[in-house]
Amino acid sequence: MGCYWTNHMMPITLRHFTESRFLISIIIGMNSLFGFIAQPYVAWKSDQVRTRFGRRKPFLLLGMSGTLICVPLLGLMPTFFQGSARHAITAILALMALNLFLQAFQDVNWGAESPLYADSFDQDKLGRATAFRAAGTQGMFLVMSGLIMPLADRDEIYPYLASVFLILMSLLIVIFVVREPPAPRCSEVIGTYRPLAHASLLLRRPAVLKVAIVYSLTLTMPISFNLFLPLVATETLGLSKGAYGIAIAIGSGLGILLAWPGGWLVDRIGAKYVAAVGFLLSGLASVGMLFIVEDHATLCVVVAMNQIFLSINGFAMLPLIFEHAAPEERGKVFGLVQFIRAFSAFSLTPLIGCAGDFFQTYLVGYVICVPMAVVGMVLVLGGQDSGVIRERRSMLPTS
Repeated sequence: MGCYWTNHMMPITLRHFTESRFLISIIIGMNSLFGFIAQPYVAWKSDQVRTRFGRRKPFLLLGMSGTLICVPLLGLMPTFFQGSARHAITAILALMALNLFLQAFQDVNWGAESPLYADSFDQDKLGRATAFRAAGTQGMFLVMSGLIMPLADRDEIYPYLASVFLILMSLLIVIFVVREPPAPRCSEVIGTYRPLAHASLLLRRPAVLKVAIVYSLTLTMPISFNLFLPLVATETLGLSKGAYGIAIAIGSGLGILLAWPGGWLVDRIGAKYVAAVGFLLSGLASVGMLFIVEDHATLCVVVAMNQIFLSINGFAMLPLIFEHAAPEERGKVFGLVQFIRAFSAFSLTPLIGCAGDFFQTYLVGYVICVPMAVVGMVLVLGGQDSGVIRERRSMLPTS
């Protein structure tokens, strides 16, 4: 649910406190700060931890508990500060601090969740497994966008309260349902966390570097696309929050329908071909935002295309990453890739906000998305498939 707040609720909440596109982008961009600090450390550390709960699960319990506290407080910020008090430096600093705490707990979750998912399934089934996860994520997005977001026209606290309920349900599932598989014996790692030293892995294994760049684009592109999307919809097009929610919900519904066939294709032909289609759709959606969108109907079509990209990214990237990681180093490889990914987003977001203020438009992010989509397609299609994919292809019928 962290992506939902960042992409669709935070710009609307921040708009109560400032009109500066640059300041909005700075606050949202700081969400990536812990993405390249906390998340890689948690992913690396979870390779080593040994508790009666497992090695990844303790981090999920910590992250979800903290998230459960921060989310309602963030939603209540416009209530805590009224009138001119919203524009005071005290309110801005309080908002930034609370947002940082929330993101820190979220990155603890994400640092443990993806390696745990990879631990739980064989590599040749990981595409279908992550497709089910992506379908579940898009299902929650569908509920939030189609049912809860329209309630924000009455009071913006409703999406935050719904998020609290979903987080609580997730926490209970982690406590009572999730069971970790036994850790590999060879995964006992001795040493200290040294991200710069770990980065030498990128030089020794170029395939991991390429995956890191591709994975970075799957974060920077949605950030560029969604940074000002709620404000384009509600201010430039004059739509209600409910109408904006419908536009998002359509894409989430399509993402659910595509989940199983997309996951099957990832396992059958390889993650890179499915990911390339996602990059193509996101590039076309960005062009559409620049030249086509002028009302609710066209916004629905274009946003749906980008939501499909997000869904495809959800079940294609994880198999792509873990094709290049042995079981005992999944946390380290994922953490390193995530370090590059989050740092890229942290660096790019303020630049988009600065350009938005300079050109006095919310559309600058879409100009940046188009070349990123092209680079993503070129990189993800370049090179050879992993041995896992080649072996699986050799088993397919030739007739």
